[in-house]
Amino acid sequence: MGGTGHARGLIDPVRRSGKLWLDEMDQPTTVSGCAWDPSAVTTLDDDVAVQIRNILQPVTRGVGAWWYDFGMTCGTTEAVRYGAMGWWDHPRLQQDVQRLAEIVHERLARPHVRAADVLVVHDPWSFTHTGSRRATDIDQLGDCSKALPIDPVSPIAIDALTTGLYQSGLVHEEALLSELSTIDLSAFRMVIFATTPVLDEPQREIFRDRVAKDGRHVVFTGYAGWSDGSKVEPELATQLTGFETQLLNANPAVQSVTLDGTEDVCELGGAFDVPAFNRENVSVVGLWKNGRASAVTRVEEEATWWSFAVAPSQPSMLREMGRRAGCHITNECDETTMVGAGLLVVHTLTGGPRTLKTPEGIVIEADLPERCSVVFDAVTGERLLG
Repeated sequence: MGGTGHARGLIDPVRRSGKLWLDEMDQPTTVSGCAWDPSAVTTLDDDVAVQIRNILQPVTRGVGAWWYDFGMTCGTTEAVRYGAMGWWDHPRLQQDVQRLAEIVHERLARPHVRAADVLVVHDPWSFTHTGSRRATDIDQLGDCSKALPIDPVSPIAIDALTTGLYQSGLVHEEALLSELSTIDLSAFRMVIFATTPVLDEPQREIFRDRVAKDGRHVVFTGYAGWSDGSKVEPELATQLTGFETQLLNANPAVQSVTLDGTEDVCELGGAFDVPAFNRENVSVVGLWKNGRASAVTRVEEEATWWSFAVAPSQPSMLREMGRRAGCHITNECDETTMVGAGLLVVHTLTGGPRTLKTPEGIVIEADLPERCSVVFDAVTGERLLG
């Protein structure tokens, strides 16, 4: 509850390739419990909210989903208590399945539209050039408490950034680094380089010629551009971004970013070698614990440039960055908000009055219940479910 329900992969490159992506909805419910995890606790109301969120999450991205029922209890000790029941064997959940199917089938009759103006760039191939510090064999086999710390930066740039974007009110898409030479960038006001440590010279030229243009905001995170495929050094990032970059051993590695009164504090834990930036001719928005700059920005005629040692992940921080870039903001509250396929879905823990602004120009005034998922038609503003 309160999460995003997003996929464990890059949906948009798959969809643009004309392939079918199916998310698996396999979250336990209160109906028959979770046979392998007796500590799993939920309620029927929460089950309803999670089912709506999880099924419509991929639909708003232009792909599909299926239910996978791990919950059948035949042949287990739970059968004595529950009988032959699956996770969704409840009239209320099944009624919502019927309504969700109606909504989705009606959307499938239309061309898919998702008015994203934030693009997140990933390069899975870059991980063939990088490696975490490994635990020793004895630690892997025995006491894992003594294992060496692993890479703390990449999970933030992948999972935490994605969660933050879904809860920021911004609408984003993902792209592979290899797509930047062909993808239509005209709709994107902010482009975030999330996992792109390796950029060869042709890719750097594509970036200069196609991305850092038209007043767009470009955001570099982590060690973006630190390698050209043959060597690794901060000078390569300096050449790409124009921010003078150095390697800093931060101990402790704590980054504090402040923007328009919004603060994003990230503690990596322990000491790590991290990027740091020269303060000259830039605006400093983030600091390491020792006072060195960890996040900087500057405004130029063609583009506004940002560089973060660790990717920003707080929804409010991403929302303020998007606001500066001129991005559309659907929801000003930090809660999962999904837009696409003519739908606007809000998954909220706290509930309360909301002013929602769809990319289609509709303003929806709504009072949302606590712990719910509510579905609106983004074109008419009609409340469809929840």
